[in-house]
Amino acid sequence: MEDLILDNDISNGGNGLSSNSVKYLKETAKWAKFLSIVGFVGLGLMLIMSIWGMTMGASYNSGFGRGASPFGGGGPSVALVSFIYILMIALYFFPLYYLYNFSVKMTESIKSASSMSMESAFENLKSHYKFMGIFMIVILSIYALIFLFGIIVAVAS
Repeated sequence: MEDLILDNDISNGGNGLSSNSVKYLKETAKWAKFLSIVGFVGLGLMLIMSIWGMTMGASYNSGFGRGASPFGGGGPSVALVSFIYILMIALYFFPLYYLYNFSVKMTESIKSASSMSMESAFENLKSHYKFMGIFMIVILSIYALIFLFGIIVAVAS
């Protein structure tokens, strides 16, 4: 395993990182860990609310309060929204996981001066941004299709 050279000046061959670069990476790792943990907590709360929504949807379907939802609609719509939330939770788990792994590996690589840990950290950061980029392309494509469909419907009316 190769050791990471932490230089005070990057100009001596370019093999290491400056002390400022290490400082910035350490701070970035702390913020990445904070954001990923807050994200995991948010996903946990969303999961609890989804499960609660599914049980409420099941109670509407069992006859208790059928059609008496204070928010309008019936039980199946609550269960459907809860199911969609669970899909969103599963989808957003992965970028949070990559971000958390980046923070852990980067902290480890700075403490141990290991280039293998740093490489693994940057691989997780790449995976995080790749996932978010592909996700953004999919969302923008859906928006474009909705926009085109709206134009077609408006012209046809």
